Amino acid sequence: MIRRLGLACLTMALCLIFVTMAASQTHAQTEPPVHRGDRLLGLAIIETKTQSYGNAMDASIEAGSDYIELVVGWDDVETAPGAHNPRPDFAQLANGTFPAYGLKVALSFLTFDTVSDRRPAWHQNASWDDPEVIEAAWRALNRTIIRLRDAELISVSLGNEVDVLLTTQPAQQAAYLVFIRALKVRMAAAYPTLPVGVKVTAAGALALEEPVIARQVTEGMDLAMITYYPLDAEMKTQPIDVAVTVLDRLVGTFPDQPIHLAEIGYPSDPACGDGPEGQADFVYQVFQRWDRYADRIKAMNWVWQTDIGPDEAANLAGAYGSDAPCFVGFLGSLGLRNHDLSEKSAWPVFRAVAFERGFTR
Repeated sequence: MIRRLGLACLTMALCLIFVTMAASQTHAQTEPPVHRGDRLLGLAIIETKTQSYGNAMDASIEAGSDYIELVVGWDDVETAPGAHNPRPDFAQLANGTFPAYGLKVALSFLTFDTVSDRRPAWHQNASWDDPEVIEAAWRALNRTIIRLRDAELISVSLGNEVDVLLTTQPAQQAAYLVFIRALKVRMAAAYPTLPVGVKVTAAGALALEEPVIARQVTEGMDLAMITYYPLDAEMKTQPIDVAVTVLDRLVGTFPDQPIHLAEIGYPSDPACGDGPEGQADFVYQVFQRWDRYADRIKAMNWVWQTDIGPDEAANLAGAYGSDAPCFVGFLGSLGLRNHDLSEKSAWPVFRAVAFERGFTR
């Protein structure tokens, strides 16, 4: 058994070495790779008709993933006023699964979720800074963390891309800031070593107009948590040499906080821009840029390992309020592999650059 395992590990290592050589030939190495150190790498996964969730986790781990994001909505947890009976109980399921695979967990507790207010219906008419609302959110969040007692949490986000909806609702901003800071105080008291942040978009974080709600919600947090998809207003991809400079700007914008790129991705749909080769180049160039800021950008979560299906992409676009073909194409082509698990150009590049930096176990 040991000999067979050793042979399997040797075979995998040799395969990755050949992949690394191929990737290096495709992309000129401008700077030598920097060892991972204490950086963390995530690779978001989905279950498909051709791949079970367990097999997807195996593939992510083999590619170098350290952690997985667990997304839990407040309205999923608080199922009746003061009652917490989520079905399914994602926190409990994660607690029984991810530690067994050696995966750490980044918890995303949704108060806002991009374009959705995730308060339970009975809290919707109250102000965010209502003490009862704050206490209800804390009970739901704390209950979720307790259910993850066996998991190693690397972070907790108190909302997802909260700047998107708050930018359109300026009257709610002051109350939400009170709410989010009150949750942060409770987190610091109960879990003093667990880093806390709020996920905001890179575009929001780098906006020039003041006051900028994305930066306001990040003030006083342990982490600056950023989502980044390099798209312009027409959902077309930005030139890669421009796109990677956003990491420079983020480091300059948040000089006093560690940065987690809580989501990062680049579509391969040619209708959106540079196609599969552009996606592969983006992966390579981002890892190169990450090396420059190894002491500042401490985690990076790639979305996704595998494409979602076309129907799922259309449904997800509808949830965001858009049926624009390029937006559907963007959502449906973020994976580093195709929906049928065949490789895109980005997949061997991702595995190679992760291996070069010591992420692969």
